[in-house]
Amino acid sequence: MLRYLLAAAVVTFSGDGLPVRSPKSVGMSAERLEVIDRVVQRGITAGGYPGASVVVGRKGSIVWQKGFGSLSWGKESAPVIPDRTIYDLASLTKVVGTTTACMILFDEGKLLLDEKVSHYLPRFTGGNKDDVSVRQLLMHRGGLPAGRDLWRHAHTPDEARTLIYDTPLEYKPGTGFVYSDLGADLLGMIVESIAGEGLDTFLKARVFDPLGMNDTTFWVAPDAAPRLTTAYAPTPGGGLQRQEPAHAAAAQRDHRRQCRVVERAPLGRALHLHEAAGPRGSGARHHDVHVDFGRGVLVVVE
Repeated sequence: MLRYLLAAAVVTFSGDGLPVRSPKSVGMSAERLEVIDRVVQRGITAGGYPGASVVVGRKGSIVWQKGFGSLSWGKESAPVIPDRTIYDLASLTKVVGTTTACMILFDEGKLLLDEKVSHYLPRFTGGNKDDVSVRQLLMHRGGLPAGRDLWRHAHTPDEARTLIYDTPLEYKPGTGFVYSDLGADLLGMIVESIAGEGLDTFLKARVFDPLGMNDTTFWVAPDAAPRLTTAYAPTPGGGLQRQEPAHAAAAQRDHRRQCRVVERAPLGRALHLHEAAGPRGSGARHHDVHVDFGRGVLVVVE
């Protein structure tokens, strides 16, 4: 009995209710986890980023968590606090938001993956565009280029949509792979067409609020702005310049909460399902791990 009481005494809980345990208690090496500290600090010292937060979990518990550096390169910048610092999610917006919304509608029978995009968006037509399916957009095989400078050429959402509709395909749908922001834009537009409301409104009601993802938003409120990190982009000369947020933002706590749900739910199995990408597919090897695209997410192929 004393042994169990002592074991219980060292268990605390994180902000999202996950127990915090020692690495040894879940079969992990504390010494090896400390490598994370050195790697992240090295990146800050090299000027790669001003700060970061890292969490490692196993068997339903958090075993390692730490914040590094600051919210920006400014001398008076606040330090990173793992569960409170808010990040621009960049392309994680596709997974946290757009892909999740698509799979909710798929689960409800309102979105068919093999239906043509033009069925939901009649303006997406002409040439091979009529052959593009929703599934191909999710797998980045719809023939679309990587992106366009919509922020430079469009001054309203309607102008941006028109530019997307008018963008010609670069290859026959299904025969190649190009990681495409425009494809993700179209998926978001499909969600809005089916749901009859904005993507941000849909996600807040169907995903963020139900999961308690209180710091996940497309518009960071003024009272939360002091916790938002500054995003930077590389310049042609090798430096960095500030980049205005153009995606969803979230705290690490919110993102890991959604990851836990996706990992356990049928939705997660649907997202992760690997499908062969063909002779010009996305398959690649990174650090001796074979990766490919599932339905909107990068997956490890065993």
